[in-house]
Amino acid sequence: MKTEFIWYNPAEKEYQFGDKEQYMDTIRNSNQSHNFVILDRFSNLTVDFRNKLISRLRFLNSMNKSGVMEFI
Repeated sequence: MKTEFIWYNPAEKEYQFGDKEQYMDTIRNSNQSHNFVILDRFSNLTVDFRNKLISRLRFLNSMNKSGVMEFI
């Protein structure tokens, strides 16, 4: 059973997605590791749902970087 996570990376100012190993690597390489929070976790995702989730996170990250969210 593979579990994957969504977390917010304050250093990059973006939402990220990956497995526990990717999350731990990101924390180890960050100077803000104390600010990381796992927002959700998913077990045994289907490929379609995983792709949709990643697509939505990319959209959310692009909205945050464009400043549109601050305007709204």
